[in-house]
Amino acid sequence: MSGIPLSYQGCDHGGKGSFGQNVVGARLVWYISYSCKSCGAKEEDGESFPPENLRNAVLKKDGYYKLIADCADRLTSIKAIRGVLRYPMETATTLLAHFPVLYVGTETEAKWLKAVVDEAGAASEVVGCDADLNETELAVERLMSEADRQTLW
Repeated sequence: MSGIPLSYQGCDHGGKGSFGQNVVGARLVWYISYSCKSCGAKEEDGESFPPENLRNAVLKKDGYYKLIADCADRLTSIKAIRGVLRYPMETATTLLAHFPVLYVGTETEAKWLKAVVDEAGAASEVVGCDADLNETELAVERLMSEADRQTLW
């Protein structure tokens, strides 16, 4: 994924920055990096989902991606997704209703979850999709409890 350009708000010197997401090993990580000739450099990073406003900027720039599971691996893939995202049991019904689509979000998030599903022994693939698809019901912000969103964001 390409970085999202940012303006540094910490000074009036016109510093520039960028934001991005990556998969490192089995972890979803994000970074913000700023550089200003007067103030120097500033970096911030985190694990799991990035701040919501930055995640929305990625979705706007790069579009939505969905994770599609192999039909033969339905229970294994749903269990893997529920486990890593800490979805409550009730979300299994929503996941089953949209199967084989397991997730809709950024490309990096979908690739991270593909690695999780693959590690669990199920086959899956990541494909681009339209933002207005019904599967956006599978977006993490709609399926997670408020408490879990606060821990992950």
